[in-house]
Amino acid sequence: MKKVLLTFFAVLAMLNVRADEYPYMIFQTTDGTIHAMAVESLNMEINNGQLVATNNEETQTFTLTDLNRMFFCDDTTGIDEVFSAD
Repeated sequence: MKKVLLTFFAVLAMLNVRADEYPYMIFQTTDGTIHAMAVESLNMEINNGQLVATNNEETQTFTLTDLNRMFFCDDTTGIDEVFSAD
């Protein structure tokens, strides 16, 4: 769990440099579900193995072990849910 948290914070630190250039943060879970959130006033906290992301419009909670990736995006057009063909 410590390795996941350290990796998470390292990625956030690197992405924070360019965060102001992108209006959306995309969260993708291991099952392919994708959720976009506006980054304006975005606050993310880790609590009891969960990432809680909140902005002025909504709050989303993700289990850390279920998060596949997070990335900034300048447009949500064309972003759809992706499902694995297991």
